[in-house]
Amino acid sequence: MNHYLAGRTNLQGEIYRSPCEAAAMTRSITATQLPTREEMMAEVQEMRGEKIYEYDLNITGVTDYGVTLDAILSGEKVPLQGTRFDVAFEGGGKGRLPGKVRGVDYVLMRADGRADLDVRATVETEDGHRIAVHIDGVGTPRANEPIIDLVENVRLTTAAPKYDWVNSRQIWGLGTVNLATGKIHVEAFMQ
Repeated sequence: MNHYLAGRTNLQGEIYRSPCEAAAMTRSITATQLPTREEMMAEVQEMRGEKIYEYDLNITGVTDYGVTLDAILSGEKVPLQGTRFDVAFEGGGKGRLPGKVRGVDYVLMRADGRADLDVRATVETEDGHRIAVHIDGVGTPRANEPIIDLVENVRLTTAAPKYDWVNSRQIWGLGTVNLATGKIHVEAFMQ
């Protein structure tokens, strides 16, 4: 949602709300009654929009900065200041943006377990056009599994006339990273 619109009203006097705000308003939550992961994912499923791509990616390399990813996965605690990993990936997919994808996620793994995503990538479409990708978001590790659930805010940019519709659209993604297999699966939706 455009931050300029937040809190403003439309012509019918309704307050503009982000999809997350709207979803939160549909249920009553008290401090002791937080939604389960399944309830949150069910709400996200309802807000999806048009799917524009589905990518299957492989982790091709990990650069660490003092603490290895293997050490973290083996139970070593993340330092209080967090730790950074540069996770290189590549793969391909289908949808309205079919083609090859290559990039790096500059992940900050926080001490509380959350992973802050900062992805830079390039999509090279099947017809030879390139689209720049910038993603920020959150990765949440599952308890006792080598899986991280992803929620992403996606910004795509290109000067290719055939794909310039991506420049002005709000796009968000859902995905998973399987650290045991080095596989990433992401689906993105346009509002």
